[in-house]
Formats: sequence, structure tokens, C-alpha cells
Amino acid sequence: MAFLVVLPIAGAIAVAYNKRIEEGIPVAMFIATFLAYSCGILDILAYSTILVGGLAIISCIFTVYFVSKKQSFKDMLTFGGVSYLILGIYYGLVCKGRMLAEQDDLMAYGKYVSDFYHVGKIYRYDYIPGMMMWEYLSEKFWRVFSESVLFWAVAMICVAMMLAIFSYRDKKSKWHYVFIMLFIVLLPLMTLKRDVYFVLQSDFVMGVTVAYILCMYHKAKEYGDRYYYVAVCMALGFLTITKSTGIFLAGISVLLLVGMDIINEHEKISLHRLRFLLACLLVIVAFRLPWEIFVSSHDGKDKFEGAILLLWQMIASRAYLIPVGALVIVAALFVVKIIAEKGMFREYCALLLAGAFSVFVAAYFIMPSEIRGDAIRNFANVIFSTSAPNRDFGFGYRFYVPYAFLIVVLVFVWKLIKTTNGTVNTISNKMVLSVHAGFALFASFVFMSGYFARSEGQAARAKEAERYLYAYIVVYLIVFMFLYLKYSDFRMSIYRIVAAFVVAVALLIGNVSGVWTQIFAEDNFYNFDGLNFVYIDQFSKFFLIDQRRESDYSRFNFRVSPGTMQNYYFSDMTVDGEWLGDDSEERYLTVEEWAGLLSQCTNVYIANTNEEFKDMYGSLFADEIIDGRIYGVGYNDQGEIELRLKALAD
Repeated sequence: MAFLVVLPIAGAIAVAYNKRIEEGIPVAMFIATFLAYSCGILDILAYSTILVGGLAIISCIFTVYFVSKKQSFKDMLTFGGVSYLILGIYYGLVCKGRMLAEQDDLMAYGKYVSDFYHVGKIYRYDYIPGMMMWEYLSEKFWRVFSESVLFWAVAMICVAMMLAIFSYRDKKSKWHYVFIMLFIVLLPLMTLKRDVYFVLQSDFVMGVTVAYILCMYHKAKEYGDRYYYVAVCMALGFLTITKSTGIFLAGISVLLLVGMDIINEHEKISLHRLRFLLACLLVIVAFRLPWEIFVSSHDGKDKFEGAILLLWQMIASRAYLIPVGALVIVAALFVVKIIAEKGMFREYCALLLAGAFSVFVAAYFIMPSEIRGDAIRNFANVIFSTSAPNRDFGFGYRFYVPYAFLIVVLVFVWKLIKTTNGTVNTISNKMVLSVHAGFALFASFVFMSGYFARSEGQAARAKEAERYLYAYIVVYLIVFMFLYLKYSDFRMSIYRIVAAFVVAVALLIGNVSGVWTQIFAEDNFYNFDGLNFVYIDQFSKFFLIDQRRESDYSRFNFRVSPGTMQNYYFSDMTVDGEWLGDDSEERYLTVEEWAGLLSQCTNVYIANTNEEFKDMYGSLFADEIIDGRIYGVGYNDQGEIELRLKALAD
């Protein structure tokens, strides 16, 4: 219920800055997330709910006092505020009865939130936990830990940002509001798998956040309102800690802001002109650096640290690249200065495109020659076709048209709007060009990271590049819809034609039936109910036995939270020799080998066994072997190394 807890904070922000409440909700969510994130880094995560709850109470008192003083309670009942509550109920019904299924969710994004929830501190270091902190708060403000609430939390932070984006100062017709609601509800139906509900992979959230940054900046420039600059900085901080790769999207966002902020003809570069961009960079460092210090102080390792280290080693092995790179950066800054002072915005975008092309070329030649062709071909297929490998994996697979086709359609609609509307301002044109340049930059980063962060075979298949790129397709969709609704006038026939065209495209690429059907869809995965009979702490380590291979080891790993699973790949008791350091073929573990593995465990869960299991391993059991039971690992009375298992639950 954190999405309701932040409402008083949003109300106080709206009152203080004279904004609609829906414009304050995302910022309130960012503040709550930052508080939990800070508490986690200070090893006092359990106190974060007290701080957020206390801030909500103080904000409520502040809001009630000032709103009642002005006698304007009805001002809080805006279209966006009411829509937020309606969509909160809707997504509550959508997420009801849902269980985690994606491997990444079960192994990391959902698992870690559960771990932090049950232990009360951050003790997993390979994923930066910004988004997890919002999910953590959502769980803590609920009555029990619930998988459904995890999905609900993701849905509501995306809804909040989109409602703030589409909150316009000038009064719009009812058709605009209809379009806004349709877009916010239909967008996820075009992106996600398994009955089209939200997953915990943060790519969609990052795409929405980048769009929020660009649209808030557009409002800041158009209205000259300091609040929107604050919102941009808050969103950049959130984007930086949302996911390990969030810092790269944050950096790309700043590059786009550079073009829109300082490139003005006949204006000299000065610290005064650069103050906003310097503030943006400071925010990114201020939110990322504490996490790096925290991880290092706990001898941890961030997931992408290894990839960055590999890149650095590759650069260091070619010493000439360091001075060459430094010269290129200095030259680029000098060129940007000239471009900025002469107002050459298109040239700046061309510079960004040249940078993206350079990254593509560098990544291509760094890759081994045997995978280059497949890597570039499969990556191109992700953008220009629907036949790329892993098309059915993760989010984005419901798009039935190539990404390139969608971009062309959006550009066509924008050209039509520019032609028929003489009020399109410069900042809007700049934002459109910036979005294109940003896509090239992000695509080049995805292409290069596919090699440094994955195996050669995965890089050749462009594994998961589709869902990463779709994060930026979300930016395209939201930004262009923001501009379309800003400039459209449904009283004119041309805009009714454009509206019909947009709806037709939405029907083509989306699963519209999901608006209704996803409310009734529920999950029923094997849930390992026997785990309810054993105490589990963060030091618990489980061995799963599933000889019929009927269970999902990823789900088991999630269910033993805050403990962990020891044997991910041989729960059927068979093992390839390489796991044990020899050259044997696949075979059953010997009693001695299993005893050695069990010496690292505290519990064994027997999901199912075959007929030979008792004969092969019965000597290790002190009690009858029964499927569906949990056994504790212990030593016999003689203290011998041989292990015996004792039943813990009936």
C-alpha cells in the first residue's frame, strides 16, 4: 500500500509548489525510495518504513492545514489524482493471485526484495537495489509479504510517472482524457508476457523514467518552472539506482539534456548556463557512489563490475588507446562548445550519432571474428524484423511489428502534426531529434554490452537485446504521445483521422483483450508448501531433490528466502563430471559425493524420488524417506564425517 502512503507526501508537494497532485506523486515515490535506499546503505533498512510513514503523517498535517485554510479541497480531486486511485484499484485486481515465474525475478529481482524484507537489511550486492527499495516499502506497508504486491508496486510507479507526464496546464477536451487513460492501460499490454501483466525486470520502468525526464524537462523549458527541474533531477537519481545499467541510461539522458539545454545561438558557455547540467551529473554521482562504497565495504561485487573491469583491461592492454581516448574526449568537448555557442543543434545530434557509430564499430572489431557476422545480423533483426532469436523471451515480445516500423509510424504522425499545427515550439522539435539520437546511443551500448557482459554464444544471438531495446521503444511511445496530445485539437477533422490511425496501430501491436482478461488470470505454480514447517534464516542453505524434474529450481530458490539453494543444476541427483573436476559422463552422485555437498547445507527438501533413491542413499537417512518432506542436515552421535538426515516436519 505504499502507493497510498505517499499520497500525503504528494499532496504536500502539490501545495508547496502549486501543482496538481498527480505531478507530485512520482516525486513523492522517489523521495520514499531514496529514504529506503539510504537506510539500506546505512544498515538501518528496517527503520525506513518509520521514516516514510512519519514523513507521510507530517505531510498530511501540512496539506490539511494549508488546503483547509484556502478552502480548496476540491483542487486535490484532479483528473490525474482520481485516475491514480482508479488505476490503483484496477492493477490491484490485475495483480491479485499472481506469482513470480520469470527466472530473473525468481533468482534476483523478487528474491532479493524477499530477502531484505525478512532480514531487515541489504546483504545482496550484485544488483543495485533502487527499484527493489520501492518494492520493499510496498511490501512493508502490506499485511504480509505477497508476490502480488511486487507486481502492484511496479505498476503503480509507472502509472504515477505517466499521469504526471500527461498532466497539462491548459484545459483539454474530454477526448484527451480518454486517450490518456487508454494509452496508460494499453501500453503495458503491448510489452509484457504471461497474460500481459507487469514483470519485475526493470527495463520497462527505466523506459518510463527516461520519458518522464524528457517530458518534465520540456515542461521546465516551456513554463520556466523550477519544480520541473527538481523533478528531472529526482528522476535521474532514481534511474541511476533502478538497475545496474540505469547509470548508462542516465548518462544518455544527460547527453540529450545537454543538447536541449545549452545549445542556443549567440550565447557563450558559462558556469551559470551549465549549472543545471552540473546538478544532473552531481545527482548521478551522489546516488551511485554510496552504493559502490557500500558494496566495497562489505567485500561484495556488483553484477556489471566484471564487465567494466574486462573493458578496462582490454583498454589497458592497448596503452595507446588511453591518450587517444583522452584526445577524442577533449576534442569532442571543444566541438560541443562551438556547436553550443552557434546554436547548431542538428550538428550536435550528428555528433551523438557519430559517437554511437564509433561504439558499434569498436564493439564489432573487439568481438572474435567467428561471431561478428551473426552478432550484427541478429542485432539488426531485433530492430528491423520480428524474427530475432529469443523473440518470445521476456517483455516486448507482444510487438507484432518491427521496432523500426513503429519508429517510422511515430515520425509520420509527428510530421503530420507539425504540418497542421503552427504552434509547435523549438523545444518540441529538439526533443524529437534528441530521442532519435538517444536511441542510436543506447543501441550501441546494448550491442557492446552484449559481448562484455555475456558469453560469446549469447553475444552472437543478441540474447535479450530485444527487451533491452524495448526499454527505449517505451521512451519513443510516451514522448511522442505526450507531444501528440499536447498539440492535437480534436475539433479539427485531421486530428480525428490521426487519432483513428493511432488507435488502429495500438490494436495491431497490442493485446487489447488483456484489459479485461488479465483481471481474472491467476497463477498456480508448485509452491513447495512443506517449507512452511521449517524456520529459515539468511544462513539456511537447501538441497532440492527432484528426480522427476517436475519442480522449478528457480521458484524453489525464491521460496527458501531469505535462505539459498545449493544445487541449481543437479537436483535429479545426476551430475556431469566437470562439476566434480573429472572427465566422467553424466551419472548419479555417489553417497560420498552427496555427503560432501550436504556438508555445506542445513536442510534437504525432497520433492520426489525414484525407486533407486532409497537403495543408493538410504544410509544417510535416520528416518523414513518420504516425498514432500524437509530434512535437517546433521552429524551422528559419533561425530563422523558421514552425514545423516533428520526429519523436521510431518
